Parts: sequence; structure tokens; C-alpha cells
Amino acid sequence: PSVHAIIGGIHGGYEWNTVNLVSQTLEYLQENPALVPAEATLYVIPCANPDGYAAGTDREHGRMNGNGVDLNRNWNYEWQPTATHGTRVVDAGAYPFSEPETAALRDLILERDVEAAIFYHSALATVFYGAERQKSATYELAVVVSEATGYPIAAGIPGQITTGDAVDWMSDRGLAGVEVELTTHEDIEWERNLRGLLAFLNWRPPSVSERVVHTTQIGNSVQGRPIEATQIGDGDQIALVIIGSIHGDEVNTETLVRSLMERYVNAPNLAPPGFTLYFLPTMNPDGLVAGTRQNANRVDLNRNWPTDDWQADAARTGGIVPGSGGTAPGSEPEVQAVAQWLLETVEPAAQKVWLLSYHSAYPPAGGVQPGYTTYGTPGPDADMLARRVAETTGYTYLPTWPSEYTFTGELIHWCDLNGIWAADVELPNHDPPDEITLATHRRVLSALLANLEPDEDGYLHYTVQPGDSLLAIAIRFDVEMEEIMRLNGIDDENLIEIGQELLIPVSTDD
Repeated sequence: PSVHAIIGGIHGGYEWNTVNLVSQTLEYLQENPALVPAEATLYVIPCANPDGYAAGTDREHGRMNGNGVDLNRNWNYEWQPTATHGTRVVDAGAYPFSEPETAALRDLILERDVEAAIFYHSALATVFYGAERQKSATYELAVVVSEATGYPIAAGIPGQITTGDAVDWMSDRGLAGVEVELTTHEDIEWERNLRGLLAFLNWRPPSVSERVVHTTQIGNSVQGRPIEATQIGDGDQIALVIIGSIHGDEVNTETLVRSLMERYVNAPNLAPPGFTLYFLPTMNPDGLVAGTRQNANRVDLNRNWPTDDWQADAARTGGIVPGSGGTAPGSEPEVQAVAQWLLETVEPAAQKVWLLSYHSAYPPAGGVQPGYTTYGTPGPDADMLARRVAETTGYTYLPTWPSEYTFTGELIHWCDLNGIWAADVELPNHDPPDEITLATHRRVLSALLANLEPDEDGYLHYTVQPGDSLLAIAIRFDVEMEEIMRLNGIDDENLIEIGQELLIPVSTDD
């Protein structure tokens, strides 16, 4: 039931002593198999980068794989194509897990249910834990290994922004991974690392408190297909609702929302305390099956909500479509089911409700529109939500869609009238979501779950993430970088650390 892994040589011949350490560890355990607890399975990978190991011990060639890629910058956590080692630029690959070595390690970890791993490196004499310590037991594991080996603990290397890192990816998935840095590039420090190994083998992650995960049928379509919502967590502060495929011909939105949902179903502890997540991958199952925008009654479900501006002959970007608003406000069973669920189940259980409704594909660059009480005038809360999503995705922020026609009976208008912060998120195309798109919208949820609102002291409290720079943070929050530096006593803009909490002044711009 307890699956562990130890991995050496991800940086090849440049860190050749880690290959020696793990190889000697393998031989030692083969001679002393009783050291592996009966309830544990251990996978041993002496060299994760055999091409780099064969290329020599220099940093330029031996650290990289056969494609010249730094394999500890190629994992799907805050990945960037250009990464750094210290201040030196390194290649992170064409996309996350582009390299066969990282893809193989990923598959091993996921398919064999590895819950804890040590990646051995050199030479900083430190135990580094994953960036997402609140999501996993990475810090607890680091403490155990540190106490056994005597290496100190750190969150990251001061002044270095590390992207695409293996243990950051593990911690983001709720798994406990740590990096153990040997003291030099030569010595394997056998005795101290043997103590660390034995402590690691006998360690089990602390039990994560049971999080609520269940799927409920909240209604039926015109043709009797179920409309289902999946709940993750049971926090009473904020409910975050993610809806896909309100238009049946926008298939990629159903795929995206379902993929986002599966991530949290598989790791429910990613939902922070205080939050409840709800995923509704398709609101229009009949349209999805038929490949039509409308439901089986030929009604556009995003024109049928019971609002003060509802019209039977509703508009699309290109013109008026007779009857597309339905026979009456809220006439359609799909709209009735979701509206009743939001008002009677979701809203009473949370202090605030945030809702994202995914669409595609207009405008071409992607777009985010906030909910509104009056058409074209965003509600202030919905506006805040929409701007946060636009900043995270890079999509265009639009107070309303550019059209000579006024849209009526929209979900986000109904939400604003009912006290729900809402935004439409338009994907830039109809293509199935690729890894980059999935990573972008995972970041959206991560940003929203950070709940970045002013604290009682009047400032936003932001935790530095892998890939952050002070300039990027300043741009994200629309404040001057110098003001962040002054407020936090920072003298050098390059010296921020992953995990460091920054006070961010609230922008007063409209």
C-alpha cells in the first residue's frame, strides 16, 4: 500500500555522484532486502538521464539529455520554454513532458501510484520540498529526511526562479516529493544518506482528511439525459462553479471542464479549506450529442435565463434568431435544473459563489466577459473575477461582446441579478484542449483558489510561485514594482523566493 521511489542522475554526468549513490543503494538493498518494510514497494532508478550521464561531467553537456534539454525544467508545473539554472539560461523542451525521460518518470509515478519520491541532486547540501506544500506532505517528508541526514531544509534557491521542476509537479498533484542535494559533486556521503533512506522507507504520508467528492444528478435534458454536477470539498466560504457546453457545438468546453474536474477528483486535497468546487461538464447534453448550439427544443440555453431583459427572439453576434430565447423566461428544463441547483443547493452553503461558464470560439484571441446587471456595465464583483481570469489566461477582457445586437437572457446576467459573481470564458478556437490550454486553465483555478482579496490590513497577500518574477507580479496586479519592493523591504528585484509571502497594494485604477 505504500509506494516509494528514489531517483538519481536526472542531471546526468554533471551530477554523476547521485547515480553512484542510488546504484550503491540498490546493491545494498538487494543484499539486505528486509530493510524494505513489508507494506512498502520501492522503485529504484539509478540514472534518469543516461544520455547526459554518457556525455560527461560538465554543466554544458552532462547536465542535459540528448536533446540538450534540462530534464528538471521539463515537468508540467509552471513550465516555461526558456528556464534558468542559477542565472544561466537552459532549454526546458518544446512543451511539458516533451522528453522521453520525463514522460517515463511521470508515467511510472502515476501508473504505479508512487506517493513519495526522493530525487537526488548535487551539490547544495540541502533538502528542498515542493512548491505546493499545502497540497501534499512534501514538507513533512523533507523534515523526516533532513532530521535523518543532517541536511538543512529550504523551499528553493534564493534568487533562482525554478520552473518545470519534478518535486513541484509532484506536490501540485498531492504527492510527496523532495530533492536531496549532496554536498559536493564527488562524494556520495553514504552513511548519512543511508540513514535518510531508512527514514524515507519507513515514512508514510499523514492521512489527508477526507474531502467530500460526489456526483449528483441535478436534472434532465429535454430528451431525458442526465445533467450532473460533481462536488469536491465542503468549505462554506466560497463555492467555485465551473460549467461547460451550455452550447452543444462547443465540444472542447466539455472536454476542458471534465479534465479540470478529474484533476481535483483524483486529488481532492487540492481544494483548499473553505472552498467547495462544483464541476458541471455539460449543461446541454442533447445539443452535445446532436452537435448543435441549441437544445432539443432548438432553444439557445444562454438566451433562456429568467432575466429582466429576456426576449423570445434573441440575438447572436450575426443577428436575431427567431425563437432562440424559448417560449418563456426559463422555459427549458436544463435552465430550470441549473438555476434551482444554484439557488437552493450552492448559494445557501457558501458565503460567496463564483461561476465560470466556458464557451468557444470568439474572439480569436480568447475572451472573458463579466456578469452584468445592466448590459455592457459589469457588476463590480463579476468584473473583479473576470479581470483575474483574463490576466491569468492572457485572453482579451471585454465588458461585453463586440456586436451591434444586445444579447438577452444570459446566464451571467442572471447570476449578477442573483448575487453570484460570474464570467463567460471564451476559448480561442474549437480545437480539443491541448496540454498548454489545460495548463492555462489549471492556473486559472489555482489563482482563484488562492482567494486573492484584500486582508484586514488592506493588502493582498500573495505567495511567490515557481516562474514568478517581481515584474510579472506587478503587472498581474497592476501596481508599480517599486511599490511592492518598498512595501516588502526588497532591495534587489531578483531576490525573491518561492514560498515568500508578499504584501501587494490594491490598485485604485478603474
